[in-house]
Amino acid sequence: MPAKKPRKPRKLPEYLTVDEVRQLLKTPYPIEKRDRLILELLVRLGLRASELCDMQIENVNFERVEIRVRGKGQKDRILPIPGCLVRPLKDYIDNEKSGPMFGIGRRALYYLVVGYAKRADISRIKVHPHALRHTYAVSLIKAGVDIRTVQLQLGHANLNTTAIYLALTTADRRETLENHPLGY
Repeated sequence: MPAKKPRKPRKLPEYLTVDEVRQLLKTPYPIEKRDRLILELLVRLGLRASELCDMQIENVNFERVEIRVRGKGQKDRILPIPGCLVRPLKDYIDNEKSGPMFGIGRRALYYLVVGYAKRADISRIKVHPHALRHTYAVSLIKAGVDIRTVQLQLGHANLNTTAIYLALTTADRRETLENHPLGY
């Protein structure tokens, strides 16, 4: 039996900084209401491109302030809607009861995100919908959210998939430790 090749260590996916996210969402040009909501949902919920494209209006529950998304393997998960998105979601839906939320395909979504990143002059990394998902995951880890909660938010079946986000760079770890209440 041949020996197994050692696995290459997976590198941390590229993600946007907090300033880059602000730059993306507050660019000096008008962002259409729909496009802004799309960007906000990707960044603030960590949605996969397919989850956003398949999102249905009837899956938004304003009474419970949550949204049901269909993830990989046709598995549903319930995500809390961030307070800052409740009003924009209500305004966007505007009394519609059912149907596709955005009516956008994955390719169009990709070009939408890339286009706004270009306009925002973000060039340090290649910005695409999944990079915004990575940004969300890293932001949760940096905020001290436990790995199991991050797993549930992202809809990962395996905790090992989520654990890659624990491999923050040394600089990120140093910054986190320096801001620790007991000092470093």
